[in-house]
Amino acid sequence: MGYIGASCLKEWLEGKKHKKEMPYVNSYIWKGLECEICKTPFKDTYTKPDGSIGDLLNFKRYKNCRNYMVIESVTNTTSKTIHVINFDIVPDVRVGRA
Repeated sequence: MGYIGASCLKEWLEGKKHKKEMPYVNSYIWKGLECEICKTPFKDTYTKPDGSIGDLLNFKRYKNCRNYMVIESVTNTTSKTIHVINFDIVPDVRVGRA
């Protein structure tokens, strides 16, 4: 398992992703980002053979959008939540807890 291909791991992680895509915000949640056998948490990046860094988690950034922000919810769990806000559609956004 230590030598799983990045593309295979990315495809498996896609199956764990829940998403809600709207014109002004896209939200993505991955639950249980850990090995199902040994429970080791996955990092969200990996080192490619050429030494560059690749992303394991795929999420959409707005096409042809000049002003957007990516926000990650940080928790002490193996889940990850990412929100992509499109400021070209909604210039004023309030961020906080409900």
